[in-house]
Amino acid sequence: MAPRPKEASATDSKRALQVRLAQRAFRERKELKIKDLEARVVELEAQNQTLLTAVQNQHPPSWVPPPPPQSQPCATCAALEADNRRLRVECDILKELAQSASGSAPQETAAVESAELQFGVPQKVEECRHSLKALGGAMATCKYVDSLCDHFYTMASCEDPRLIKRIVLKIIAARYKIMNACETMQQRRHAIEIIEACKDRNRTHISFMYQHTMKEVVEETHTTVDYATTATSSSSANYSTDLDADGVRHLKLPKRQERKELLAKSKAFLDAAKSIPSLQGSSHLVEDLIVMFWCQASCHDKTEREALIFGLVDCFNRLQAVATEKDKADFILATEIAREKEKAVANDMFDLVLSNKAMSGNLLELL
Repeated sequence: MAPRPKEASATDSKRALQVRLAQRAFRERKELKIKDLEARVVELEAQNQTLLTAVQNQHPPSWVPPPPPQSQPCATCAALEADNRRLRVECDILKELAQSASGSAPQETAAVESAELQFGVPQKVEECRHSLKALGGAMATCKYVDSLCDHFYTMASCEDPRLIKRIVLKIIAARYKIMNACETMQQRRHAIEIIEACKDRNRTHISFMYQHTMKEVVEETHTTVDYATTATSSSSANYSTDLDADGVRHLKLPKRQERKELLAKSKAFLDAAKSIPSLQGSSHLVEDLIVMFWCQASCHDKTEREALIFGLVDCFNRLQAVATEKDKADFILATEIAREKEKAVANDMFDLVLSNKAMSGNLLELL
């Protein structure tokens, strides 16, 4: 026979009753607190609606509250940051020069007065930086936008022609990468217009540095290009060479059948450039631009190829100087379309331009 369960003692019954009462009291307090919070929410929503109605009565429907004021960086901090960027750029360039010159005697180059000392700090460079990033897409985070602007600042303050040429190489790479980062041809056109607007504000700086760089290159390579002349060459090669009394080689571009064959390779660009109103009187320069592009592609002599590329740059600058503001953008866009079509040849040229060992430096695409 199973044992009978023990009856609950009076103490256990009293404890169970206390637990039940405590649980009931907790539930009541919880429900009361929730009701108080709900009432508070209704009260605050009513107050908020009242304030919004008052604001809308004082301002037009399209009005939005102004953003909170942001603290502006102090001028001293901005100047120190700019100096720091320049020093980093110069340090990197000096390292590259030291590596490329290892094992050879250092060259002494006379210092020149910087463009910044003569003409002041470059203008609208920061505006160019922000405008390029504002194009959106890959441009918003394109590191070459910062590289382009930072190197231009550094080049303007530099007094060593060797450093100027090396910095120019970085500018070449930056602009080339910026064009490649553009996702559409329309975006590329906007990028061109932004860069050109910045160049126009700093034309004296660019011209000054261009002259010193070109002079330095001729002194190093002892080679230059004669173009836009009436001289003819019967040579079967792409160009012929003459040596002047100073020992400088003058490359003469082909003028007969070879020239026609080279122009036929870029007929689309030739037609597009010749159709630009302000360039219609400069068709000989457009043709020489094409001829030099293809001549440098087939040239195996380092110094002659460098001279051809510099001639390409000089010819491009002449055409830009002739073009009106509107036509200038159309012309540069036409060159970009042509570069896309002949990307393999253009890439080979840029690889040479950006090589530390292949060239002594140039100003290609400071355009």
